[in-house]
Amino acid sequence: MLRASALLTLSVIVLALLSTGTLGRLRGLSESSFTFAIAGDFSHGTTAVAVSSLWGETSPTLSIGLGDLSYDSLPSKWCTSIWSTAVRGKDGFLVIGDHDTYYGDRLTNDEASGYWENATGYANSCGLTGTGVDWIGSGVVSNNHTCSLSTVLSVFDTCFGREMYVDYPSASPLVRFIVLCDGIPSHPNATAWCDYGSTGTDASNHFAWLDNTVMQAHQLGIPWVVVVNHDHAWTAGPYGISYSDDLWNHLINDKVDVFITAEEHNYQRSYQLVCQTTDNDWYQNQNGTVVRSCIANTSKNSYSHGQGLVYLITGTGGQTQNKFNTTNVDWVDNSGYFAALNDTSRGFSLLNVTSTSISATFIPAVGNFTDNWSIRYPSVVGGTLLEVDPLASLVLLALTPVSIVTCVVLIFYHRRQTRDG
Repeated sequence: MLRASALLTLSVIVLALLSTGTLGRLRGLSESSFTFAIAGDFSHGTTAVAVSSLWGETSPTLSIGLGDLSYDSLPSKWCTSIWSTAVRGKDGFLVIGDHDTYYGDRLTNDEASGYWENATGYANSCGLTGTGVDWIGSGVVSNNHTCSLSTVLSVFDTCFGREMYVDYPSASPLVRFIVLCDGIPSHPNATAWCDYGSTGTDASNHFAWLDNTVMQAHQLGIPWVVVVNHDHAWTAGPYGISYSDDLWNHLINDKVDVFITAEEHNYQRSYQLVCQTTDNDWYQNQNGTVVRSCIANTSKNSYSHGQGLVYLITGTGGQTQNKFNTTNVDWVDNSGYFAALNDTSRGFSLLNVTSTSISATFIPAVGNFTDNWSIRYPSVVGGTLLEVDPLASLVLLALTPVSIVTCVVLIFYHRRQTRDG
C-alpha cells in the first residue's frame, strides 16, 4: 500500500495537473488522434491535379486549403476539379488568400482572379466540407467595418476563412486552429480590413481577439494551438516581408505552437524559435549572423512542447515554384533559422495530432523532397515528479474524481497521524 506521505505528494501533483489542463492528457492508455493536411498556392493545372489526387488518396481526417486557390475567376471550377478531389467529402475548410478576393468583396479586395463572397464565391462554393467543422468568427470591428458571424457562407463580409477559430475535433478538441488574414490587401477605396500592422486603423482589435482566443484555448486545456494565415511573415525568400512584425511578436508572446502560412511558392520549416523581431525583412539582423539564442532547440526534427514556435510555410499546392536566391538578403539573413528548405517539390504537409504530440511529414506529389518533424509534451508519468513512490505513476493513470477525494481524505489522515504521533 502507498505511504500516506507519497499520496500527499501525489495529491499536490494532481491539483497542479488539474489547474493546467494536463490531467486529461495523462488519463487513459488509449488516446484520440486525427490527421490534417494543409497547403496553399494551388492553381488548377496538372501539378495541382497531382497534388489533390495524392491528398485524396492519403485521406486525412481534416483538410485545410491555405489560400491562393485557383488563380482563376471561377471558384466553382476549382472547387469541383481540385478541392473535391482532395477532400472527398470529409471535413475541410478554406483560408482566404490575396488571389481569392475580388468581384465586389468588401473587406478584402485585391486580385482580379477569384472572389470570396456571394453565392458563387469560394466560401459558399466549397469553403466548408464534411460535418465536423464548427467555426466561430471574430466579429472584429476594423476601419468601421466588421466581419459577419452568420453561418450562412454566401453573405457579404463573412468572417469565414478570414478571421475565425475552429476547435477540432469539436467534441473533445486536440487543436484550436486560429485563422487570420493579415497581409491580405485591398484596393485604395476598399476597407483594408485585414491590416494588422502599425498602419492598420484598428489593428489592436485584431490582436486583442487573437490574444484572447489563444488564452482561452490554454485555459480550456486544449493541447495545441495552431495559427494559419495565407500570407507569410519573414522568410528565406524570395518574396521577403509581407506585413509588419506585430503579428509574429503576438504569436511568440502568446506561446502558439505552430504558425502555418503559404504565399511563398516553396517549402520552409523553422526550428523552434523564441525571439520577437523588429527588423522586417530579416528575422534578427541584416548581417547574416544567426542569433543562436533565438533557436530553442537545434535538433532538425524533434522538439518539446512550450519551448518555442515552429514556423511552417507550405506554398506547395501546385503553382509554379519560387526558387531561392542564395545571394538575396532574405536567404543570407534568414535561412539559418530554418531546419528544412525546398524549392523543387510540390505536395502538402500531413500532421498527425494526439493529446501529447504533433508529428508532421511533407508528402511530395511532384519531386522527391520529404521532411519529418515532431513536437511532444515532456513525459510526466515515470519522471522525476513521480519518483516519490514506485507505484505513483500507476495511481496517476488510474485517477478518477473518486480517487482524488480519497487522496484528500488521506491527507487529513496523514496530518492527524503526524499530530497524534
